[in-house]
Amino acid sequence: MRALVLAFLFPFLLESSVRAAAPTEYEVKAAFLLNFARFVEWPADVFPEPAAPLVIGIIGCKELADTLPRMITQQTAQGRPIQIRELQSLESTQACQVLFIGRTAGASTSDELLKSVRKRPVLTVGDAEDFNAKGGIIRFLLVDKSVRFDVHARAAADAALKISSKLLAVARQVITAP
Repeated sequence: MRALVLAFLFPFLLESSVRAAAPTEYEVKAAFLLNFARFVEWPADVFPEPAAPLVIGIIGCKELADTLPRMITQQTAQGRPIQIRELQSLESTQACQVLFIGRTAGASTSDELLKSVRKRPVLTVGDAEDFNAKGGIIRFLLVDKSVRFDVHARAAADAALKISSKLLAVARQVITAP
């Protein structure tokens, strides 16, 4: 399993290994977010035009918002350029295909955000302990000092998202119950 995770992250973590420093938690999370965008399929009508960017919105995690832009230089997902937006409000989530909700967003903000995008084709990712239980699709967690993730497959299906079996294979847990 560890080999699959490393193969999944290798292209993004190569830069860290060249620097001879272990990647930080946020570099690993950023690499995962980029790969999530590559291994999830959105309905065709989500994008207003064929060349529209895939937008990753981040709220409640300044460290990730600072790290991710450095890692996406010339990167694409689903043949689209990737755009990062640090979000300040609920309204700004409208144009996102991926929405990361950090712990510092607070429980009530997280609940509001999840409610606002429920059943919309938005891949929600977060790191709060109850993220999947509240309807979030992918939850980051630390296991033995390693970043891992759980996937709520039912929530993804409800959002009309198709998650690749390759992504599900490297998940720590796949939740299928409502």
